[in-house]
Amino acid sequence: MREAFDRDDQPVGCLLHGDCGPDHWLLREDAVVAVVDFGDTGRGDPCWDLAVLTLMDRGRLPVVLDGYGMDRAMRDHLDTVLMPYTVVRHLLAVEWLVEHSFDPAPTIAELHRHAGRT
Repeated sequence: MREAFDRDDQPVGCLLHGDCGPDHWLLREDAVVAVVDFGDTGRGDPCWDLAVLTLMDRGRLPVVLDGYGMDRAMRDHLDTVLMPYTVVRHLLAVEWLVEHSFDPAPTIAELHRHAGRT
């Protein structure tokens, strides 16, 4: 992960949701009507929110990127940091799940799946 982050320039920081999961977006028809749960809000790399939003379903990433209007430089940055952010997010989730008496097995399985990638 360190190699991936070292290869990349620091992105411009912006306001992040911090826990940008699909269940934090309230939709009506084709429009976002609300975004909820800002307990993890902070400043940082917008790719973090994109990684979290597509964490358990990478198949939705192209649609999210199209809606986000991401330019080529930011897409290149995302290509560099997506996997490291995914691993970090899964590691953080395991701790939260255990602390709140949820089964971390699906998240641990995802970590093992990612560990098999080079």
